[in-house]
Amino acid sequence: MVRKRIIGVVTILNSMVVQSFGYKKYLPIGSPKCVIQNLDRWGVDEILIQCIDRSKSLKGPDFELLEQISSMGLGTPVIYSGGIRSVDDAVGVIKKGADRIAFQNILKNFEIIKNISSKLGSQALIASLPLSFKNKKIYFLEYLTRTEELIEMELIDFLSTNCISEIM
Repeated sequence: MVRKRIIGVVTILNSMVVQSFGYKKYLPIGSPKCVIQNLDRWGVDEILIQCIDRSKSLKGPDFELLEQISSMGLGTPVIYSGGIRSVDDAVGVIKKGADRIAFQNILKNFEIIKNISSKLGSQALIASLPLSFKNKKIYFLEYLTRTEELIEMELIDFLSTNCISEIM
């Protein structure tokens, strides 16, 4: 029996939770701690924290935010995404309290993701793929450049290597 899961997504830009409109416009929502605490209380299955400014500005993961969240005593597993560029970054994210890591900028990072998977295990990694369908073709939205790329066999081959546990 297939069971639906509810994943609460918390999009963070400049330390503020925002609602994104096509990665172009953002509406401020509030404090990350407050939003995450509410999602935990409401009983979502997992919480995805995506820090959308960390990769673009090359800031690396938001370890301070992860420390704050881990001190909250959540009962809900936390997935983190944003600014992870190396195995050390990924290990640091897990050490600071995230249960799993999501990668959205997957097309340019096959080797890094393979290395992280070797270190942490594939169960800790998720591919977050923003896809669109046009003219019976599947496109990947590269949010950093706001371009769409046709899905090629290279991505499909990578996904079949079992370096990640899920596709979202």
